[in-house]
Amino acid sequence: MFGCSASQEKLKIGALDHFNRGNAYHEEHKFNLAIQEYQTAIALNPEESTFYYNLGLAYHSIILYERAIQSYQKAIELKPDFGQAWYNLALSLDKIDDTENAFIAYEKYQKINKIKAKPKRPPKTKPIVTFPNQTNAP
Repeated sequence: MFGCSASQEKLKIGALDHFNRGNAYHEEHKFNLAIQEYQTAIALNPEESTFYYNLGLAYHSIILYERAIQSYQKAIELKPDFGQAWYNLALSLDKIDDTENAFIAYEKYQKINKIKAKPKRPPKTKPIVTFPNQTNAP
């Protein structure tokens, strides 16, 4: 038999309710209340990567960077191609001066999102832009 039992489904729905309340608190900048709701959602459904990601966002907002890092890492463990989790992991690692690992996390984010690194120097010449129906006369 595949799928969830009725009680498992109720737990997932309950977890989603707590997650949504956490999001509402987060938008109101009530980060401690958001954290409590996200933690409850995680307790009810520990396999949902987005719950850990949002928990990390709330921790980051109140400058608890190490806890944010742990939350992002758990989100990534559950969903390795979670680009935004890699990006925010890089931000939190940078805040604690772990530059090397921040760079690695940012590179992973770029790879997942297929973002090419920007050139380190601007080109020496600028392209000439012309617009139709314009003359060069003053």
